[in-house]
Amino acid sequence: MSMPSPAPAPASTMPTMAVIFGITLVALGVFAYFAPHMLGGGQAQPPAVVIINGDRYVAEGEAVRDPARPHAPTSLIPAGIGAVILLAGIASIVAPDSRKHAMHAAALASVLGSIGGMIPVMMRHNDTGEAAVMAGYLMTITSLFFLALCINSFVQARKDKEAGRVATA
Repeated sequence: MSMPSPAPAPASTMPTMAVIFGITLVALGVFAYFAPHMLGGGQAQPPAVVIINGDRYVAEGEAVRDPARPHAPTSLIPAGIGAVILLAGIASIVAPDSRKHAMHAAALASVLGSIGGMIPVMMRHNDTGEAAVMAGYLMTITSLFFLALCINSFVQARKDKEAGRVATA
């Protein structure tokens, strides 16, 4: 009498989630590159005595903001992190044998995205009026959320492995 084979573990959704989060971060980077004014104003300028700005005068001591400049190369950083996550997701879908390595690469990219997103926030003293700060916050939140999904997937794969089922993380 042969032993019944264990029930196969359900297919992991992590490769699909990696593709979705990768596309999200690529879109954020492209959006910040071409239309940073939609994320916030530019850099704050020190108060001046009198500035003629278009057809109005800015009073003494009033701070003004330069408009956000499009095409800053650093605004593509979220797109770079997203591209790594996207490629890892595609690699794990195309070559399921490489899923473990690809998902670890995606998790590492999300760690770098979480840390890297806070750099413009700290450099600009949390000035939420700047596009770089808003893009940094969005990148950090997106990366942290994806990292939490990765950690949960890794924990579930470990439990499946210990239970004798085939892990699909």
